[in-house]
Amino acid sequence: ALEQASDASDDAGMTSSRPRWFRPWSDEVSWQEQARKTATTLEKETFLTWLDGAGAEVTSLSFGVVWARSTFVADWLLGDLGLAVGDRAVLAYAPGPEFFVAFVACLRAGILAVPNYPTDPAQLRRGLEKLDLVTKNCGAEVGLTDSIVNKLRATTSVWHSWPGIRWHNTEGLGEGVNDDDLSTALFHRLRRCFDLRLGEASSARLRDLREPSSRVVAASWLPQFHDTGLMLTLLGPFCAGYHMVNFSPLSFLADPLAWMRAVSKYRALWTAAPDFGYQLCTKRAAAGADINDVDLSCVVLLACGAGQRCVPSILREFAAFFAVRCRLLDDGNRTLFVPNYGLAEHVVATCGEAEGLVMSRRRPDLASCGSEFQIDLCVVDAETRGVLPDGTPGELFG
Repeated sequence: ALEQASDASDDAGMTSSRPRWFRPWSDEVSWQEQARKTATTLEKETFLTWLDGAGAEVTSLSFGVVWARSTFVADWLLGDLGLAVGDRAVLAYAPGPEFFVAFVACLRAGILAVPNYPTDPAQLRRGLEKLDLVTKNCGAEVGLTDSIVNKLRATTSVWHSWPGIRWHNTEGLGEGVNDDDLSTALFHRLRRCFDLRLGEASSARLRDLREPSSRVVAASWLPQFHDTGLMLTLLGPFCAGYHMVNFSPLSFLADPLAWMRAVSKYRALWTAAPDFGYQLCTKRAAAGADINDVDLSCVVLLACGAGQRCVPSILREFAAFFAVRCRLLDDGNRTLFVPNYGLAEHVVATCGEAEGLVMSRRRPDLASCGSEFQIDLCVVDAETRGVLPDGTPGELFG
């Protein structure tokens, strides 16, 4: 499938050895402009399907609904709350689709969204201390949340001190509205949002957005507040017109094979996780968990690595196990995998290895995470920050 997706592009300076997912798929440098085009083209098509711990669909959001609701919330942030472009807002949401609507609204209003890990009720004091540090550090005066976290805040604020900012529950804001209900003046005001450059590095089968029936489907449990989950499984796919099937990382930890079942049920073409995600699936299935109905023949790309190094033995074990039992592509060279490396400072995308698992000659326990860099990187001494010679271990600097 990767070979079929290869696409030589003289204009982009690409070689035929690169799969098509490696190149930017849009000439737009503005996230908002490309997102608007996609939302208009695929207005009634499903963007996000959210699953519960049992794999049942909780809710679905179309591209049009996300765009219309985010327009409404953005206007509410600038109007009712009196925020200005450049102000900060802490986002404290339980895993779910409400977070994404709020995040897009912040982008469109020019508000700097600060996603935060949802506070754990079992470790509330420690979690609130961290949340308070984040709030003070970024200078936020407003906190946005959903009904779950808002209820937790209301019931625990007598005994625990939450950050002293204005908290607002955005759940359901803008439901039922559409673009026809929103004024032209409002759209002009929201053009002031910050632009984000997004390169697409997610799927081996890119489709024309005018063909909804053949749109790319992907599945993910990655945390939405984390840079990889946010960019790779929400913001990027929204622009590209994908259908994302997402669920909570807590559900994954409770049942790792819920991930594989979601991939199989929705015929996902790609998914992504750190190595430990693949390892947990292999261990759970090898221990006797039922995977008889799991069919992974649809998968053409498995991203791995990101902020952690890729361990080839873990990935090989996963591929060998699920190739035999669940029809996962077994290509021998394991080109199904795309080891990669990301930096939050560079909006995640740094480099990816398009050739699959390429072993280190000196360290067979390590795999290359990218020979083609999307930014200029060098290896420096951690103390002096001086550039080190090739082959010398050090810290990455971009």
